[in-house]
Amino acid sequence: MHDSSTLVFNLVYAGTLGIGFLMFLCHLGAFIVLLASAATAKLLMNALRALFAAYGTR
Repeated sequence: MHDSSTLVFNLVYAGTLGIGFLMFLCHLGAFIVLLASAATAKLLMNALRALFAAYGTR
């Protein structure tokens, strides 16, 4: 029969690694969303700048 303290240690260790991996995935997703929103904003600003340059007041 296995020692219960070893089982508890292994479960806690696996849970800690699992939570850490989940946090890593969430941070990676947030970083990707941040990069995508920054790229979208830059693209929109370039398009607006081009429109104002073409049709703006002279």
